[in-house]
Amino acid sequence: MRTPHLLLLLAFAAYPIGAGALSSDREQPVRIDADSASLDDQNRIATYRGDVVVVRGSLSITGELVTMYFDESYDLATLVAEGEPARFKQRLDGGPEQNGKAARIEYRVEGGVMVFIGAAQIAQGTFQMKGERIDYNLVTGDILGTGAETEADGRRVTITVKGAKE
Repeated sequence: MRTPHLLLLLAFAAYPIGAGALSSDREQPVRIDADSASLDDQNRIATYRGDVVVVRGSLSITGELVTMYFDESYDLATLVAEGEPARFKQRLDGGPEQNGKAARIEYRVEGGVMVFIGAAQIAQGTFQMKGERIDYNLVTGDILGTGAETEADGRRVTITVKGAKE
């Protein structure tokens, strides 16, 4: 039996949210706004184009192109946002807002990992990291940043921690 196209959209609502995210986000509906949307039921791919905004509670992912890949059970496996830049933001329980941007953001549901690729930047509270690629585990909070391969592109990762306000 083929799953109706609507289930591709609804499957996104079941994706896990990081441990530090607002607990109320889990109960919120998902809203996707775009200039156009296409669903490939056979390959389990949903594609949204043109000023795409995906919102669930305090979580927001934006880009010019957002592609969602679903597994055989029609659960979201990967979300890819592309833009100049694509952006991510989310409020945390008992903490500051976290946000990030990059040319490409990949959210890999199974491991709870968000990968920022191309002029990547993430920030949370007084912490900021910039690099060519940043892997951020939303479940554990682990972050791995890497620089570009060529010196002309800026090989280094930059971390900034702001001092406490007086």
